[in-house]
Parts: sequence; C-alpha cells; structure tokens
Amino acid sequence: MVRVGVIGVGRIGQTHARCYQQDALSELVCVCDLAPERAQEVARRFGVRAYSSIAQMLAREKLDAVSVATGGFEGGGDHYEPVMRCLEAGVHV
Repeated sequence: MVRVGVIGVGRIGQTHARCYQQDALSELVCVCDLAPERAQEVARRFGVRAYSSIAQMLAREKLDAVSVATGGFEGGGDHYEPVMRCLEAGVHV
C-alpha cells in the first residue's frame, strides 16, 4: 500500500485525493494547503489529517509519495518549491 499526501487541494487536488482514496493500492493519509480552512474542510471530507505547512506534514507523516496540485499566478502551477522539499525529504512526487 502506497501512503500518499496531496499538496494543494483546490479542484485538481481534490480530484487527486478522491482517486487515491478510491484506489485499492494507495492510502490517502493527508492533505496540505496554504489556506488552513480549505485544508481542514477537505481533510474532514476525506477523513484524513490536514496541514497548512509542507514542513510540518513531512515531519509528522511517513509518506511514500505526494501529488503536487498547487495553483499559481494566472492558473500556472507553483510546483517547484513543494516538489523540491518533498524530493529532499525522500518522498516520491
């Protein structure tokens, strides 16, 4: 079973979370979003833990992989920083 977290839980991130939760080979463990209230609301819906800090999430969770579904300026993805932090922590992206 692959333990997975989702970083960025807007529309696309919620789709990733739903797919991981429905996949028999993965376990959705947590979600992370810069907006704490959005992270809490999505985490409650999926029955997982919520984080608003990638550093805290990586320190507290034993994850095998993450999906980075962060938004960005004009719909572009701010993926670089979350991806690099996870790779440096030994988590597949």
